[in-house]
Amino acid sequence: MRRCLPKDWDVDITFTENGEEAISALKRGLGEILFLDLTMPVMDGYETLAAIRFGDLDTMVIVVSGDVQEEAYKRVMDMGAMDFIKKPASVETVSDILDRYGIHRSADIVVLEDVNNVVDDGAGAQDTPAEVSSLEQQSAQFDAYQEITNIAVGRAGKLLSELVGEFVNLPIPTVNLLEVSELEMLINSSTESSISAVCQGFIAPGIAGEALLLIGDLDLPPMIELLGHENSSAVEVLSDISGILLGAILKGLGEQLHLTFSQGYPSVLGIHTNAKELLEISKGRWKKTLAIEISYVIPSRDIHCDVLLMFTESSMNTINERIV
Repeated sequence: MRRCLPKDWDVDITFTENGEEAISALKRGLGEILFLDLTMPVMDGYETLAAIRFGDLDTMVIVVSGDVQEEAYKRVMDMGAMDFIKKPASVETVSDILDRYGIHRSADIVVLEDVNNVVDDGAGAQDTPAEVSSLEQQSAQFDAYQEITNIAVGRAGKLLSELVGEFVNLPIPTVNLLEVSELEMLINSSTESSISAVCQGFIAPGIAGEALLLIGDLDLPPMIELLGHENSSAVEVLSDISGILLGAILKGLGEQLHLTFSQGYPSVLGIHTNAKELLEISKGRWKKTLAIEISYVIPSRDIHCDVLLMFTESSMNTINERIV
């Protein structure tokens, strides 16, 4: 966002990590203009807009989000947002909006975005400069992975929303570098004990990985009903959803990394199984992996489904080069 602002604009900029901090900054008079993300921890963009209205805070809000569902746009505009920018923001888009409303050179700005922090391990030991540098570098990389995934997730969410005819809550993607044993814990923590799963491989120059679509047994029947596929098998429904979500996510990632992904045909790993059995089926295919977890929720029906992107370690080099 900072790079997208006019370079000749003499303004003060305040960054905050979530809506709660933004509201505090606005109350201190630190934002005549607020660039607001929607998907954030603690207090998300919708809650922030509601707090601005409730507190009668004087700020012009421009939403900047990867959530491109029509319902998301309608909601924020109804809640008082001045305009909406689809991520990734560009110099041209931001300048056009500032010029259109006649606010270039006229106000202070608050830029609100989700920023991950490296958390102290509690051991009390002080990191050496080399360790700090390494931790900071990995944190910056994971922030970048999270942000480009966030944009891709929004496009996939829009397709899912159009497919089921319902608003879809979009997640904050979580990024981890995991061993296969830790992968089992991750799956267990995000799903029910009994799940169904589909796997799809994907490749691009210098990048390889697999994606898992995970749906709990309680979520699968209402998903089948919502899709109007009562006469279809669970395998067919899972394959359809996996193809739609993964195709949109990979397209979104590819556009930002300036490459094209190819994806394999969906392969059912298990129906009504558990994480341990699921990973046993795929034993030897996953070792240490860059795992990005995405959890979609259809609130009107309380349906949850998870997508887990798993990249090979060597893929990180290509992704880092492309991000830079």
